[in-house]
Amino acid sequence: MLGEVLKLVRQYHRLDQKSAAEKLDIPASYLSEMERGKKEPTLRVIEKYQNTFDLPSSSLLFIAESLQSGSKKEISSKAIKILKWASE
Repeated sequence: MLGEVLKLVRQYHRLDQKSAAEKLDIPASYLSEMERGKKEPTLRVIEKYQNTFDLPSSSLLFIAESLQSGSKKEISSKAIKILKWASE
């Protein structure tokens, strides 16, 4: 689920995987695998998202946990609100 959240953050910022990977200083292949759920992001990668996108890591984890237990439509609207809040 965390991979879905990372993908949402990337898409919200209108970045393709290659551009996002460059900003995050991680291999594009690793980013792709995380977004597809093939690999779990490390704490270091989560911190890079926090610093690059100015988004608290707790928000990333909250959205991921909510996706596991709730309605995707309801969670999506909450996630967008958090991303907008973080972008202000």
